[in-house]
Amino acid sequence: LPAISGASLTGITTGKVLQVVTNEVDATHTPTTSTSYVASLCTGTITPSATSSKILVLMSACGSSEADGRRMFYTLYRGASNLGVATGFGELMDDDGRTRAGIHINYLDSPSTTSATTYTLYFKSHDGGSVEMPQGTYTFVTTMMEIAG
Repeated sequence: LPAISGASLTGITTGKVLQVVTNEVDATHTPTTSTSYVASLCTGTITPSATSSKILVLMSACGSSEADGRRMFYTLYRGASNLGVATGFGELMDDDGRTRAGIHINYLDSPSTTSATTYTLYFKSHDGGSVEMPQGTYTFVTTMMEIAG
């Protein structure tokens, strides 16, 4: 079959990437003992051009459970709304020392707005033991892509 040039396609109104916004932050040691979610420095803001648009949120960060038996939950917020379940998108758990690991979120959201929309990675301790995001100094990256809906 011959190749089809994207320039020759007409009538396609959904699925196109309309804009890409990236935010990089050099984050330093941020511990918490809170059992309620607290904001990390992994965050970014995008202003959708249409209420029908979807936003693909890509986040890359890291965290640490810091000691034997500790658990850290993490989740994605849009503004003040937790987009995950009660325990979030995932967890770091340690049962023999400490666990340090990368945290990556890929989430397709439908914010239904043309207002500036902020996405932030939040984290919490399971039981009040100290957990960290990050455990040292790392670059956190948030990339948001507006997809025509």
